[in-house]
Amino acid sequence: MIEAYISILPTAPEAGMSAEDEKQATEKKRDRERREKALAEREKRVQDEKRRQKRELQRKYILRREDI
Repeated sequence: MIEAYISILPTAPEAGMSAEDEKQATEKKRDRERREKALAEREKRVQDEKRRQKRELQRKYILRREDI
């Protein structure tokens, strides 16, 4: 359990990081968070589309059954 917790902690800051290095690290972190957010939004849209398609197929199936 402790190992799992430690694995999700952010890396320790470097003692000798210059201001420029810190800025680059911050930008990289911000870019990564933005990409992760975009990916999560994309996955949500895909899941919504799959649910919509499934409902549409079910509706068509019900309509066909009623016609018989």
